[in-house]
Amino acid sequence: MRLSLTSFLWVLCALFPVITSAQGRLDNYVRAETTWGDTLNPAHSLPETGFQAFYININNPKKVIASETVNRPAIRHGYRKFHAIEPDELGIYWVGKIHIPQDGLYQLTVNKSTSDGKMRVLLDRHIVFSEIDRETDSKVMRLNKGDYTLEAEYINGHHGLNVSVILQPLVKMVDQIDLRRRVNALKLPKETVVQVVSGNNRKRPDNSVKIQVPQPANPYILILSDDDGTHWDVRGNQPELILYSGFDKGNTVEADAGIPVWAWRGKIPYSIGRSGSYRCQCNAQGLYNCGDIRSLKDFMQQIKALTGFPLRGITGKYAAKRAKKQTEKQAQKPLGKRADKVVVVPDIVMNAQLLQEDQKFRQYYKQMKERCETTGGTQIENLMKQ
Repeated sequence: MRLSLTSFLWVLCALFPVITSAQGRLDNYVRAETTWGDTLNPAHSLPETGFQAFYININNPKKVIASETVNRPAIRHGYRKFHAIEPDELGIYWVGKIHIPQDGLYQLTVNKSTSDGKMRVLLDRHIVFSEIDRETDSKVMRLNKGDYTLEAEYINGHHGLNVSVILQPLVKMVDQIDLRRRVNALKLPKETVVQVVSGNNRKRPDNSVKIQVPQPANPYILILSDDDGTHWDVRGNQPELILYSGFDKGNTVEADAGIPVWAWRGKIPYSIGRSGSYRCQCNAQGLYNCGDIRSLKDFMQQIKALTGFPLRGITGKYAAKRAKKQTEKQAQKPLGKRADKVVVVPDIVMNAQLLQEDQKFRQYYKQMKERCETTGGTQIENLMKQ
């Protein structure tokens, strides 16, 4: 068999990955003369676990307003003051120990609230990440086994707050074409079902989501989809397999040892589970718009084609709004923000009634769309006649 030059180069890259300057060793990165820690944490003390976070007002940067120990260098906060600091005046310094279990390539991902935010990340005082003009960026570096001190310095410059710094082993993501073959190779039980969690808005302050899956009647595959540095913490009954999107955005998964966890190139739309009557309107140009509404029937077929197993439930930002309409016992539980902020899966259970409602809306949508296009949208002379 002959290989074209392009194919030959692809084979070489697969067998002998090229280590670029961005994937260089730590010694290749410039050492910082000073860090925020020299002023805010002059003793250079580190917590036993996690990271120490120091919060400052950038207008008086040498004064620590508040400090606490957190699980990871990440924070998610609404449009309001944080420790009496206006969000656009907030600065945060994180410092902690990280353990690199073995020599290899590792990916560092930074997510910021906005491109206006400024970030610098240091590893043993080497500047491995400096100010960028994008909301998300990542780079790959080669690290040796051992313990390192990670520091992150951040100026928010925005009215919201959603920031994370993630360092994790580089993995090869599974693409759509190869996924079905790999799932088949696991030889999962025939009664396996699929649970989908997408675009979840019930996150904890450190941008993590705790997933609690009650003991189901069937073994299941768990698909997790988000794109802003989410840490998924899977509790309770463990799945046969976890697929998660957004590795390149810094998403991570924590589950019991021995559970296969695959980074997946695909993504589940946020709109899955959205109520059919959500913001439907005929605009002045004669276009009927209901937002990004997806057919549940089509989505079920896509999941079956992707994994070989049927979709059982959906959990997410919009699915929670439909949960109260379900008659299934498991989905009748209130799944909004709880004291422990644990998300119980699923929000809605796929059944004949749900599919019937979805089909009814599709018919309604088709009729209203045709009517909107026929009338040409809202007309000035007819507005008061409505």
